[in-house]
Amino acid sequence: ALADWAQQLGIAPRTVSYVSLMLDELVSNIARHAYAGREDGVIEMVARYDGKVLCVHLRDYGPPFDPLKRLPPETGLGIDERDFGGLGVHFVTEMADCLFYRRDGDANEIIFCRFDEHSGASAVRESE
Repeated sequence: ALADWAQQLGIAPRTVSYVSLMLDELVSNIARHAYAGREDGVIEMVARYDGKVLCVHLRDYGPPFDPLKRLPPETGLGIDERDFGGLGVHFVTEMADCLFYRRDGDANEIIFCRFDEHSGASAVRESE
């Protein structure tokens, strides 16, 4: 659905690819960790595009978890030497041009944005 919507708006395919990868990683993490595979977990998603920036807002009702407070993985270590996990969040932080987290009542909210190819920008990462 995201790809079809983005194509109708003329968003660069490369931008959509990055956003789709980030979305897949974050939704997988929510399903796996926040809801521990439960089938009744709710994930709300809203995507917005202003002609320059594609942003996705995710909301889940799992336990509080700020992915931006995780220490970056030790990517220089061998696979047998480093702790398991953390690479997906690391990739999202590297691919997103803007990345925000906040806890709103009983919900986790993460917003990530990618500037369309023709836009220049600096990365922003914040958590409340």
